[in-house]
Amino acid sequence: MRLFRFKFWHLGILGIVLILILSWAATYLEISVPQPFNFIHRITAPFHRSVTWLGDRVSNVRSFFTNYRDFQEQRAYYDLRIAQLEKELQMMEEIYRENQRLRSLLDFSQRVNYETVGARVIGMGADSWGKSLLIDLGKRDGLAPRQPVISRNGLLVGQVDEVYARTARVTMLTHPGFVVGGIVEREESRALGMVRGTPLEEGLYLMDNFSWDADIEEGDVIITSGMSEFFPRGLIIGQVETIQEGDYGLTQEVGIRPSIYGQTVEEVLILLGDWGEQE
Repeated sequence: MRLFRFKFWHLGILGIVLILILSWAATYLEISVPQPFNFIHRITAPFHRSVTWLGDRVSNVRSFFTNYRDFQEQRAYYDLRIAQLEKELQMMEEIYRENQRLRSLLDFSQRVNYETVGARVIGMGADSWGKSLLIDLGKRDGLAPRQPVISRNGLLVGQVDEVYARTARVTMLTHPGFVVGGIVEREESRALGMVRGTPLEEGLYLMDNFSWDADIEEGDVIITSGMSEFFPRGLIIGQVETIQEGDYGLTQEVGIRPSIYGQTVEEVLILLGDWGEQE
């Protein structure tokens, strides 16, 4: 008796499944349904629509999560690509700026009547910034003490101090012991003085030995005078910013802001040759 009920239960389920399949076929495959099943088809049609609606919603949710995953993967790819392109652009800009600096050095070296060699700054000296530089050339490249060192456009940087086999140390014009003869570039003046690495205030350095009646004005450009064997004439030192009396009114002292002050010096030009004894 129990076995009979079990088989009857399975036959009932199978019958229901067949009816639903016929109803589904009639709805979506446009298959004609025998007349006795029309009534059942009309009854089960709402069920099919509900199942279809639910299936569509489930499919939409699944598509949403699939698309969201694809979007996240694409976003990660494009974020990485953007970062790579920004890095490449930064490198290209740095190369462009370096080429511009090197072009300026080359142009200046072609205008002067001295043998020159270009060098890269590879470090600062052991002292505070603005006092000395370490460059990547040395004795094997023809460097020797006291040779003038300039940056682009003929700006005076300093002077070679200590020379090693493959490197050299450059004392900058902002070093307390640095001294160079200067002259006012303005044609109406041409006043002579001495530029020293003696700091007056932030960014200003002393230029003295002017006579009391020397024609000096704020904004005047100071260049090397060339009246010694240590530096050629015409290298740009800086600009006058302050003027005051010295030695009880017998002389004038000015504050010079060096043209290289506040700049990052990355490449320099060394004027080769023998430049005499230390000044």
